[in-house]
Amino acid sequence: MRMQVGPYCTVSVDAGPQAGVEVVRVGGELDAGTTDELWPLLRARIERAGHAVVVDLTEVSFFGSAGLKLLMDGWQAAREHQVGFAVAAAHEQVLKPLRITKVDGVVLVRVDVDHAAVAALLDRIAPDPAEY
Repeated sequence: MRMQVGPYCTVSVDAGPQAGVEVVRVGGELDAGTTDELWPLLRARIERAGHAVVVDLTEVSFFGSAGLKLLMDGWQAAREHQVGFAVAAAHEQVLKPLRITKVDGVVLVRVDVDHAAVAALLDRIAPDPAEY
């Protein structure tokens, strides 16, 4: 199901290419006008994910600083819930801000959803052995 988030952004959520991977697909403009509505959806997916979450930004046409914050907040939430987290991004309008701010050194960024799903699964943090 695809839903409108703000006037110029759409989002959908579906199962990923591998079992246990949730994919949050974002299209259009990812800016301050859309991230406030998108964050609760992303957080809920991270909290319920089996193993990993991929944020698919391959259809994003504008990526502002609010998008960077959304990804960093998602990465932090994934760490807290021991869930792998990665981003699929192929266009310079998304990749350039990720590189300039060095967010791509923290968040795993891959060229498509398939590669991001594998990276996210490998990124998954194993449970602390002290908890057993």
